[in-house]
Amino acid sequence: MIKTCLRGTALSLIFLLSACDEPATNRSYLHPAGTLDFLIEATKEGPLLLKIQGAAFDMDRAAFENEVAGLIAGAIQRRRITVTTDPAQAPQPSLYVLMTFNGGKSLSGQAQCGGKTQGGSPRGDDARLDVTASFCGNDARYATVSGWVEKLKNRDDEKYSKLIGQIARDLFVEQKQDK
Repeated sequence: MIKTCLRGTALSLIFLLSACDEPATNRSYLHPAGTLDFLIEATKEGPLLLKIQGAAFDMDRAAFENEVAGLIAGAIQRRRITVTTDPAQAPQPSLYVLMTFNGGKSLSGQAQCGGKTQGGSPRGDDARLDVTASFCGNDARYATVSGWVEKLKNRDDEKYSKLIGQIARDLFVEQKQDK
């Protein structure tokens, strides 16, 4: 009985410790109406605009931006969307996602949508990656999600794609109305 209890405790502890390496996200703001209707408006005639500040990895900038855009588009399950970093391709460039990599812990979504933030440089292998993303429109903020992952090996590390995907899913939600 005691062995079984100790084994269960040990397995639980291993599970909890392994979860510490997984990506974590926190939605700090969500528009009262949710953001799904704004996403539909932004993408009904073409791609959603993505602006990126900073970098997660030391790689070609265009390749990095295309990779992040693809991860965001692939993560949204409720609506098939495309994402672009070219404002000329976005039919609604006033509605956009601003994603800041390694911008600091005091970064706010309100500052992001107001154009008052900048990102940081890559931190190297086996480092922590911090990301803050805001869905903005005409300098207003519709949602802000922050996330991080510890001990990120490189861009092929599954934790990287999980983090970007979870941030995208947390940005675009339908707010349930009380009846």
